[in-house]
Amino acid sequence: MIKYALKNISQIKFIDGNVEIKYADGTIFKLKENCVFDANYKNTKNHPEVDHCI
Repeated sequence: MIKYALKNISQIKFIDGNVEIKYADGTIFKLKENCVFDANYKNTKNHPEVDHCI
């Protein structure tokens, strides 16, 4: 299961089994896999977990 930080997220919706994340800047990211949102999650990788700038 993939973990995501809650930083900069303004809204999370669950629609028909899908997750829709709206960031503070208005960008919307959609997920279909199981996931966990954790307020204390720290990304230990060299790249963003979700690159919503594409």
